[in-house]
Amino acid sequence: MEFRKADIELAFDLKRIQVLSHLDREIVSAMGMGGSASVNMGGVGGN
Repeated sequence: MEFRKADIELAFDLKRIQVLSHLDREIVSAMGMGGSASVNMGGVGGN
């Protein structure tokens, strides 16, 4: 059970990363390559 639980958590983490990176691209393309690009870089560094 422990191993399966870890697999499920890992899958959720990967999905969350995919969603977040997708949202970052949406925001950058919507706002242009202005200040939002540096904000996203800071977010990546924070992780």
